[in-house]
Amino acid sequence: MPSKHFVVLSAACLAGCQDAGAYAEQCSAPLAHWRKQSEGMNHHAIPVHVRLGANGAATWNGESVTDAKLTTYLATSRQMDPLPFVILSAQAETPCNRVQAVRQFMDRHYCHARWACGEGSGNSRNWDQVMDLPPPEESRLLEQQVDAIAKAADSCATPSDMERIDGTDGTKPSHYRCRPVTPEVR
Repeated sequence: MPSKHFVVLSAACLAGCQDAGAYAEQCSAPLAHWRKQSEGMNHHAIPVHVRLGANGAATWNGESVTDAKLTTYLATSRQMDPLPFVILSAQAETPCNRVQAVRQFMDRHYCHARWACGEGSGNSRNWDQVMDLPPPEESRLLEQQVDAIAKAADSCATPSDMERIDGTDGTKPSHYRCRPVTPEVR
């Protein structure tokens, strides 16, 4: 009988130890599509702070919140313009399993919508204000468009010979070409 209790106790210990580890030691890296403090937040952003205490309790701008209330706040925030920038911060001793659960929860209910979340210092004064940058995927598309415009401009006699075709109504992407050159009438 003692061996049966040992097996149960060992299994319980292992189950609890799998996610053992505190935020500072084991899981302080934010999700890849979240901003880090070093990347700053958009200059017009309204910072919102979600903080996790050492016991895993959450606060929203200093108010204690349950996960249900956090869901409501995130849903409301998603309707705002400009979109609030939600900063997750956790105390060094916060259990990793709680931090990871809140990250996934926030990502599912808010952060995936746009590059609107970050993780780092719970004090927004420690976050640099940066120019409004789109998420990385949108940045890559913009860079491709700029490259296409530059390539088209290289084939024109002068950059002012460029004209935009389609895309003028905002529903289609813009394309550029050189204006047809007409001889001057003298």
